[in-house]
Amino acid sequence: MYEIAQQTSTTTYSVTFNENGIPLGSEWSVILNGQKQTIINWACVNNGRVITFNNLKPGTYSYTVPQQPPYYPNPASGSVTVSDSNPNPIVHITFSQSGGGAPPQPVYIPPPPTVISPPGD
Repeated sequence: MYEIAQQTSTTTYSVTFNENGIPLGSEWSVILNGQKQTIINWACVNNGRVITFNNLKPGTYSYTVPQQPPYYPNPASGSVTVSDSNPNPIVHITFSQSGGGAPPQPVYIPPPPTVISPPGD
């Protein structure tokens, strides 16, 4: 009698997050299914602009990209599927400044008027 061994796939995949918009020297991160990777954007031949998660089995993974105030990611979260038909997907993240323009200026609120009564009142 012969036994037929069932093969399990050992194929693994990667997911790459490609950043745009963070200034040089800024740190940014991606959390993929609870695993966090952080990198500093040096932008030398894309080093610093790319975070890659390797050795992923086929499936759907959720991700979050934390804010780096005053820069905010878009998309800030989502999910990505890796499979034989989508083996090494790339997720593009764009950071932009919130609000833009000059910082808000302080508002001057004058004190209430002082009332001086004449003597004898």
